[in-house]
Amino acid sequence: MGESRKESPNAVRQSNNDERSEKGRRAWKSASRAGKHMSKHSKIVNPKLERLIPRFDHSEVIVGKLLGSGGFNNVYELDGINLLPDPGSSEHARKISSDIQMKTRRNVANNFCNESGHPQ
Repeated sequence: MGESRKESPNAVRQSNNDERSEKGRRAWKSASRAGKHMSKHSKIVNPKLERLIPRFDHSEVIVGKLLGSGGFNNVYELDGINLLPDPGSSEHARKISSDIQMKTRRNVANNFCNESGHPQ
């Protein structure tokens, strides 16, 4: 009769982790594809209009006091916006340095008012 060879608990654990990791990777890839498809065919999300929404580098945003906390994030008061002199030096330069981004970012920064209605 042939001997059955048992795998060590560590080998079984590693095999299970590898299998879970592969399933997770496939799930992420599938969700990513579905999200792109839905965005592309959405009547709500419009990538052309989304480009008009100003984006800011985290270093440009002056965060104030904590206003509230929830299951997914914390909400802080915005105390001001100090635009970088050279957005091309930002880690997110591609997202914040286009002509339309520069225009909308400047507009928001120049017209920012805190809760009391006073300009920064």
